Amino acid sequence: VLRLLLGVRADATWAREDGATPAHAAAYTGHGAALHFLLDARADPEGASKDGATPAHLAACRGHEAVLHLLLGKRADLDRAKEDGTTPAMMAAPTGHLAVLRLLLGARADPDRARQDGATPTHAAALTNQAQVARLLL
Repeated sequence: VLRLLLGVRADATWAREDGATPAHAAAYTGHGAALHFLLDARADPEGASKDGATPAHLAACRGHEAVLHLLLGKRADLDRAKEDGTTPAMMAAPTGHLAVLRLLLGARADPDRARQDGATPTHAAALTNQAQVARLLL
């Protein structure tokens, strides 16, 4: 479907009112092939919705490690913060996605970067009883 739409010059950077793009949807659902196709059609790997969420935030919260690898290959900043200071690591920590957090840390994400309310990924892990994640982040 993407190939057909982009073949008739659909805009790969189109966004809904909230700023979410097809790249956000592909990242959230873990459709790496679709995201790759969109990025090749000039979708922005760091395109942010109105609250500052990027495809990396959505992939991180859902545990889509392969999508994050793809975004990293396109030089996306995997430590970019949303408007409230939430980073992809903060999104992954409470859900226990260890492989995602290892990837983010390997890409130089700051495990101590706090949101505006002062919470860090370690706090999020502790609050959701993700002991392995908390140990990784400490």
